[in-house]
Amino acid sequence: MTSCSKCGMIPSLEENGTFLFTAAEAGGRDLIIKHLRDRGAEPEQEGKTIHVPFYSLEEAVRMVDSLEADLKESGVSVKGTWKNSASVFGHMLDLAVLKVRISKPSYLKIINEGLFTHHMQPIINLHSSEVMGQEFLMRPDSSAYSFYPGELFDYAQKADLQSVLDSQARMSSIEHSARHLDQGTKRFINFLPSSIYDPNHCLKSTFKVVKEHGVDPSDLVFEVVETEKIHNVAHLQNIFKTYQQYGVNVALDDLGSGFATVEMLEQLKPDYGKVDRSLISYCDQNEEKQEKLKQMLKRAEIHNIKMLAEGIERKEELEVVKQLGFDLAQGIILADRRIIQWENRSRQQENRKEGYMWLPFLSGIFIRIQIVLTDLF
Repeated sequence: MTSCSKCGMIPSLEENGTFLFTAAEAGGRDLIIKHLRDRGAEPEQEGKTIHVPFYSLEEAVRMVDSLEADLKESGVSVKGTWKNSASVFGHMLDLAVLKVRISKPSYLKIINEGLFTHHMQPIINLHSSEVMGQEFLMRPDSSAYSFYPGELFDYAQKADLQSVLDSQARMSSIEHSARHLDQGTKRFINFLPSSIYDPNHCLKSTFKVVKEHGVDPSDLVFEVVETEKIHNVAHLQNIFKTYQQYGVNVALDDLGSGFATVEMLEQLKPDYGKVDRSLISYCDQNEEKQEKLKQMLKRAEIHNIKMLAEGIERKEELEVVKQLGFDLAQGIILADRRIIQWENRSRQQENRKEGYMWLPFLSGIFIRIQIVLTDLF
């Protein structure tokens, strides 16, 4: 990780620790001290910083909760952080952000220590019927620290940890791909544009990991994550340009849904365009959808953008996207259910590079599905 306050590691949150609070004005600091003493705490002031110990995580949450509630109407802007037993502390945060950050210690630990793994979902070349790449999807690494990816990213956004999580996930995906995939296999990895405020600075750690693990940059495809609203097109163009200068491919996800429009595709000119499931679902029975898909393909062809149909669940959908001229496809229908076999999760690391994808199933047991396409093409 880098030493940047946006994406560097933050201090661990332990049962015993010390809060550090401050306010710009002396009167504001006096109010903080009064509030803490009124509630039985023992604050000490050093310069403009107020130190106050806590002796449990529950006490820590209550302390920040009450401080925010009591001073909200006073107009005092309070900032705070914490110091652990190793005397490590992070940068000062607005009290509302600090409150969110300490509200879920397990999520904080997952993000800070990268306690997650990745499952791979295959991407098929519709011309050769071969697996050309895998998309990396974040999943819990153990039942001790479980989470839903959407909830984890929502927490990270509110706790101002989005850059940390995005950086951890991006580098972890690269490391995972180096262990499990052959050179020449594309690795589709999500990223959040808002987490990269300066591409040349923020992506240094990413390219360092690429080099350390011997990954060919041309095998990487970084795609804009679907929940991210595109506020600043120029900023995203700059990120794409930086990736492409290093030889990395880029993709625009969820085309046809939300903020990812065909116009945005033409502005950004990514290497890949991924069409949202909402346009693919039952497209065989919807002429309007088929016409939209045709127009997308026509405009993508002008800019030499490879088009991928996401979320294919029915054979009829697959037939339509093939007939329309899509280059790539992704979805559960591309796995042959005849060769499903049970395996314990402990064997997950033993299976490599053969186009497997892992799906969670019943309390830690996983299904291994080998990609066999002969019945579908």
